[in-house]
Amino acid sequence: MMNLDPLITTTLATSLILCFALWQKVKKQSNNIKMLSQTALESRQLLDKMPNKIIRYNADCVRTYVSLGGNYLKSWNAEYLLGKKPSEFPGGENSVVFEESIKKIFVSKKNTAINLELNDPNGEARVTHFELFPEFDEKDNVISVLGIGQDITEIVKNHHRIYEITSFDQLTNLPNRIFLLQQMKMLMTDKSNATQKFALIHFDLDEFKDINGFLGFTLGNQLICEVAHRLKSILKDDAILARTGGAEFTILLPNCNNQCNLTRLSKKIIQLFSTAFRVQDKDIFIATNLGIVLYPEHSTDENTLLLHADSAMNYAKKTGSNQFLFYDPAFTQALVMRTELETALRNAQKNNELMLVYQPQMGFEQSINEAKIIGAEALLRWKHPEKGMIPPDKFIPIAEETGLIIEIGEWVLESAFLAASGWNKNAQTPIKIAVNLSSRQFKHHDLVATIKQLLKKTSCKPQWIKLEITESLLIDEAGHIMAMLIALTELGFDLSIDDFGTGYSALSYLTRYPISQIKIDRSFITDIPIDIEKCELVKVIIQIAKVLHLEVIAEGAETQEQIEFLRRTGCNFAQGYFYFKPMRAEELSQLIAPVSALEAAMTA
Repeated sequence: MMNLDPLITTTLATSLILCFALWQKVKKQSNNIKMLSQTALESRQLLDKMPNKIIRYNADCVRTYVSLGGNYLKSWNAEYLLGKKPSEFPGGENSVVFEESIKKIFVSKKNTAINLELNDPNGEARVTHFELFPEFDEKDNVISVLGIGQDITEIVKNHHRIYEITSFDQLTNLPNRIFLLQQMKMLMTDKSNATQKFALIHFDLDEFKDINGFLGFTLGNQLICEVAHRLKSILKDDAILARTGGAEFTILLPNCNNQCNLTRLSKKIIQLFSTAFRVQDKDIFIATNLGIVLYPEHSTDENTLLLHADSAMNYAKKTGSNQFLFYDPAFTQALVMRTELETALRNAQKNNELMLVYQPQMGFEQSINEAKIIGAEALLRWKHPEKGMIPPDKFIPIAEETGLIIEIGEWVLESAFLAASGWNKNAQTPIKIAVNLSSRQFKHHDLVATIKQLLKKTSCKPQWIKLEITESLLIDEAGHIMAMLIALTELGFDLSIDDFGTGYSALSYLTRYPISQIKIDRSFITDIPIDIEKCELVKVIIQIAKVLHLEVIAEGAETQEQIEFLRRTGCNFAQGYFYFKPMRAEELSQLIAPVSALEAAMTA
C-alpha cells in the first residue's frame, strides 16, 4: 500500500465516485427493464467500456462481478479474477491488506479508499486507486462491496520523478539542502523524543574551482561522485549525507552529539581524502576541512546550525588543510569580519551604495535571431566605497539573517516600481520587471500592505511587475503564505518560482498556489546540450509547466546551442549572457526607448 499527494487522491476519488453514480444508474435501469434483453446487454456493454475497473465482492470477499474494461492489472482479464478472493489471486501481502479493507466495510458500512500496488503477469509494478462502496439490502445490511479502480501507475511514476528532481541532487543522487533542512526540522519537532539530539558535519572540497577550471566540469562532476561514493561507504544507515552546494557536503547524524564519537568519525572522513581519487585515469588529491555543530547546544534553528557549521569549517581552513573544528562562538575573527560587513550594510542604503541593475528577459518564439525584450529581472548590487562591488551571496544572507532584508527589500520594490512605471507609462506593450521577494518579507512583515502603498506612491501597475519567490517558501507556513500570495494575485501581480528544481517542489504546491511561471535554475542550463541527463531534466520541467499551463523561463543561457535546445524543447523565454548582461536602468532605457516611442506615436 502507498500514499499519494492529497490533491491527486481527492481528484481520483471524485472521478471514481462519479463512476459509482453511473454504475448505480445503469444497474437501476437494467433492473427495471429486465424483460428487455437488448437494453440489459447495452447496459453491460456500457460498463465494460468504462475506463475504470468495476468489481463486486461478496461477504467472503470473493469477486462475483468484474467488468471487462479498465486496466486494474495489465494483461489480467475478468476470467482470472472471478470467483476468487484478492488473497487467492493475485495474492501477496498487498492483496491481503486490500482484502482486510473490504472486510471492514461489511462492519463499518462506510466507504473507504486504498491504493493497491501489485505486479502484473509481466512483472511490471502497477498501482490502482480503489474507491470501495458498501451495497445494502432492504434491511440496511451490507450484502456486497463494490470496488471501482483506476490505474494510476503513470501518475505515481511522475510523482516520484518530480520528488526526485526537487529533493535530490541530480548528479550524485544525494539529498539536497532543502531535504536536509526538512529532516533537521523533523528531528527538532519529534514529540516522541523530547530529548532528540543530533550533529552536523559540514565540509567542502578545497580549491575545487581550480580543478573545474584546469581539468573541466566533466572531470569535476566525476570527482564529486567519487567523493560521495567514498563517503557513503563509511557512514551508518541512519546517517544522511547531503550535497548542499557545488562542492559542499553535510552529514546529519541523528541521536549523536557525543564529541568523542564525532571526533573519530571526523578523523575517518579526513583519512578518506589522504588517498588519491582516480578519475579518468588521473590521480587527484584534494583536501577538506570539517565544521561540526551540535543540536541543541549550538542552536535550535536549522538554518543557523548550517551557518554555524559553515563558520566552523571556514575557521578550520585557516588552521590548515584536513582539519576539523567544533563550532565555538569565540571564533572572533570570522565574527568580526561578519560584524563589519553587517555594520556597513546597515549604512549602505542611506549612503546610496545600493543599486539595481536589470538583466533583460527575452522571448524568441519565432527564432533566436528575432528575440525581443519582454521583461527584465531587477538585481540588487552593493558598491562599497572601500571594498568595491560586494557579491550578493556575501551580503544578502546577512541581510536575511539580521532582518535588514525587510527594509532593503522595500527599497528594491520601490525602485523597481518606479523604473517599471517610467518605462511602461507610454508603452502599448509593457515589459514586466521581475523582483525577487525574500521569505523573511512574507514571515515578518505586512508585505501586501507595503506593496499597496508603493504602487500608489510610484503610480506603478501590478501588471508591469512579476514577483519571484523561492520553492522553500511554499512548504513553510502554508495557510499564511497562501493568503498573501492570493492577495498579491488579486491585486494583479504575476508570481514566478525562482530557481525551480533546486529546492522542494511537488505538483500539489504548483497546483495549489496561484503560480503563473517557473524559472529553471541556471544549474540545469549550464551544461546543456552536452549533459544528456540535464537535458532530460529540463525537458521534464518544461513538460510539467505545459501540463499545468505555466509559463517557463530559463536563466543562465549563455550559448546559442542552449537557446536552440530550449526553443526546440518548448521554452521560448530566457535570460542570460547570450543576450545581455545585467545593466543599469539607463542602459536598459536605451534598448526599449525606441520601441516605446514608436508605440506611443502609433497610439497618439
